[in-house]
Parts: sequence; C-alpha cells; structure tokens
Amino acid sequence: MPETSARDPLTADVEEYLKRDILPLFRSRSRYLTYRQANAYGSEAHGGVDELREAAASAGATLVLPYVQKAIASTKRAIMRADDSSGVIGDVVYRLLALHADLAMLAPPPPAKLVRWILAFDFDEEVDYFQVDIARYVDALGPRGVARYRAELDRIEATVPDVSHDDVMATVRQFSTSSPEYQRMSHAHHVRSVVGQARRRLAVADRDVEAIIATHGGDGTRAYQLEDVAKALTEIGELDRAIEFAEGAAFVENGWQAERAAKRWCDLLAEARPEDEPGARRVVFERWPSASNASALRRAAGAGWDRIEAEVLAKLSADVDAYIGFILRELGDARRAWDEAHRLELRNAREWTELVDAYAPIDAAAVLPVLEELVESDLEVTGVDAYRTAVRRLKLMHRLAIGVGVDAIARAKAFTARIREENRRRPRFLAELDRGRLPG
Repeated sequence: MPETSARDPLTADVEEYLKRDILPLFRSRSRYLTYRQANAYGSEAHGGVDELREAAASAGATLVLPYVQKAIASTKRAIMRADDSSGVIGDVVYRLLALHADLAMLAPPPPAKLVRWILAFDFDEEVDYFQVDIARYVDALGPRGVARYRAELDRIEATVPDVSHDDVMATVRQFSTSSPEYQRMSHAHHVRSVVGQARRRLAVADRDVEAIIATHGGDGTRAYQLEDVAKALTEIGELDRAIEFAEGAAFVENGWQAERAAKRWCDLLAEARPEDEPGARRVVFERWPSASNASALRRAAGAGWDRIEAEVLAKLSADVDAYIGFILRELGDARRAWDEAHRLELRNAREWTELVDAYAPIDAAAVLPVLEELVESDLEVTGVDAYRTAVRRLKLMHRLAIGVGVDAIARAKAFTARIREENRRRPRFLAELDRGRLPG
C-alpha cells in the first residue's frame, strides 16, 4: 500500500485504494490463462493478499472484510479458466480464506450473514474444490450462529440421497459422465462430502473426542481413517489418544498410507514420550526398511546407534541403491560407500554420480574409469539432455586427469576421441562436444 494510504485514516480513501488498486489484482478478463499467464496472475494476486492484510491492520477488519470476499470471488472465477497446475492460484485462494477467517474473528459480521457466505462458498456448484474451515469461524459465529449453521447443514443434506463414492463409480460404468443420472449422483456425493467435512471440523472445534472418532474414523479398517483421527486429536491436544490411533493406523494394513501413519506415530512419541521413540522407529524400520526410515532411526537412537548400525545396514542392503545412498548421505562415509558400490555392483547412475563427486577428492584416479562407464551409459539414449550430461562428465574427467598425471591425461583424450568417432552421426552431440571445447 502506498505510504499516503497507509497513513490516511479516512475510510473513503482506503476504500478507494482497495477498489482502484487492489481488487483489480484478483480479476482476469482472459477467457483462459495459460500456465505462464496463471503464474503471472497468481504472483500479482499474492501481492494483493499482502496489501489486504496491511489495509486491515491500518484501517480495521470491518472495512476490509467485504473486499476480501470480493477478492475470493474474483480468484475463484479466474481459477476456473486457468491452467493452475503449479498451484499458485489455489494458494491465493487458501491465503484469502485464512485472511477472511482472521478478519471475521476480529470483527464478526452478523451470524446469519456469515453463515450465508460460508454456505454459498462451500456449496458453489462451479468451483467445488475449496472448503471453508468452519472450525476457524466458531468464535465469530457464536453459539447461535453455530446452531444455525448446523441446522443448515442438516437441511442441505436432507435434499440429496445418501450416495457413496462406489455408487458414483457404478453410475460412471453404466452411464456417461454427461448423463443426468451421473450428474445427480455426483452432485449428491459432493454435497455429502462437504457436509461430512464440515461436521468433522465442528467436532474438532467442539474438542469432542468421541465425536472426532465417530466423524473421522469411518469403519476403522483403513490407515488413513485412523490417521485422520490421530491428526484431529493432536489438534486439540489429546496426544495420548492421538498416539493410540496413529499406532493403530500403522498396523491396520501394510501400504504407503500405513507407513505414513507410522511416521506420524513416531513423531507424536518424539513430542509426548521421547523415551519410547527409538523403539517405535526400530519397529517402523523393520516393517518398511527404507533409507528414510533408517535415517529417522539413527537420529532417534542417538548414542545407541553404534549398537544397532550393523544390523540396520544388513537389512537395508537388500535395496542396494538405498543402502549405498544411506552410507554416503546419512553416514557421510564416501570410502565405505565406494567399496560397497563395487562389491554389490551398483547400477544406479544417479548414485554413481554422487559417489564420483564424493570420492574424487579421495582418489581421483579411481573415479576416472567410472566416469567412462557413465558417459557410455549416457550415450545409450539420444537427446540433448543425455548429450549435455555426457559432456559434463567428460569435462570433469579431463579436469581430474590433470591432477592425476600424464598417463591419465592421455587416457582421457583417447577416450574422448573414441567417443567422438563412435558418435560421428550425432551432430547435436558433436556440437555439444565442440561447445565444451573437448579434444578429439
């Protein structure tokens, strides 16, 4: 906001500034925003959010709240006609919603008016992938406003049939997505999903443990359901119960959702019962022996790591890439990683690239043959990216060879000449070699 506007206490001046300079940042007259245009729009709109927040700080929440609502409406219209695959415009919407909730808390509108706005936003038929977090509005609404909101949820839910995701998928198989039957089923499922999420957030706002379990936990047979309970219980400070549900989520099944829940279980233990964290991390690693879980176990074990390192590494070695990467990046032992990579015949070019960088200061001569193999591997495919990678490796080879000695220099030159000859029918590669000023 310009300095004069920030200092000017007159409401009319601030409103004029918001109308003239800020709201246009959220509008777009384009029929469609390409990826680049969407990012440019989003960048300006993010600046607009900052200006709205500053205006509220200087002129008051009551004045600015209606303009935030207008900005939200404009941004939703823009995102309907945009390639927002970067997520930048969506982030603007989320920031505007957070600002709206903050201002509504500072200067609560009439409850009936606020309820109407929230419901209109949540049940918008055109842009249905954002939802207000009603838990942030409970204090602004007050008991009577919350009661009104609950009653409206009940009324809305009663207008649609009880439709599950499976029902919608069955309709897709039977009808086209443009059919009235599909549209009806999809609409009903969306409405019930929005209502369900609102009730989950109300349970959190009420700090009602049993309601949280009932609204978040589903039938309790999936990891994500139990983890959702754990997240909500954490939000209200019920850490012991949250740990209980996160642990249950970790063992109710064995997929990626269970592993994610297991990490939450360990994180909660680190916060609430740190003495239990190392044992839990060990259990998680045994169940999912990955480099990331081994790293988490090492950090939790502290001084006790030396006692379990050999056993952890033995289990991790079943995945050669993870094993070498852990030794190199987590343990910082380039010599050991180099020796193990050769012993286990590591095939991953990315890991070898990191190994070369880490081991070259230790033994430059040893990495030269590996660089030759990597260059030949690069050239097994065509394309400018592969060619540029190969040339970067060749340039590194020549730099290292200078420090190794005359024989290494001669070998590097001979290798580059051979590569140039073998790829003489790849003019783009030859051009990259010339650009890199490589001999041959």
